[in-house]
Amino acid sequence: MDNNIPISDQAMRVILDEPYNFPSRAKENLNAVRAGSKAYIERKVEKTLEHYCITLSSQSIGGVSCLIARPRTLRSNWKIFYTFGGGFVSGSAYEDLTIAAPVSAITGVEVIIPEYRLAPEYPWPAACDDTMAVYSEICKNRIAMLGESAGGNLALVTMFRAKKMGLNLPVAAALISPWCDLTNLGD
Repeated sequence: MDNNIPISDQAMRVILDEPYNFPSRAKENLNAVRAGSKAYIERKVEKTLEHYCITLSSQSIGGVSCLIARPRTLRSNWKIFYTFGGGFVSGSAYEDLTIAAPVSAITGVEVIIPEYRLAPEYPWPAACDDTMAVYSEICKNRIAMLGESAGGNLALVTMFRAKKMGLNLPVAAALISPWCDLTNLGD
């Protein structure tokens, strides 16, 4: 497999502008990992929100705190249910606004992002239970699912659970580099 995938000059400048060295996600390092990730991404989130003219609000849905990203111009009453990545141990609804905000602006719909509980403080299946609690409340509406990395895993688990429970399924789903092989044996 060729690992020398071409990257645009513009993308390379973004990467080289502020390189981020990912420390080990061992339990004893998690606080530092979370703080470092948050500090690294916060400025990018602020710029993204400003660029795309997104407003934020918080709402409890199904007993789970959620961040709602709303575009300047709402073009549909559809909702996108977005689950963030972070290996189930880091990340937050706010930190993944660099993905969710442009999606909201481009589609013209609200994006609902649950602040699911993280491991190891809340072991599996806490994150799944949180996303399912939110989904159960919003699935009566026309929604699309979107998940990135570990959030892609959560999106799949949520859809499988919804089907098993006889709930409405999303009208569309997109998974961005979903972390589905938890054995880490694949590419």
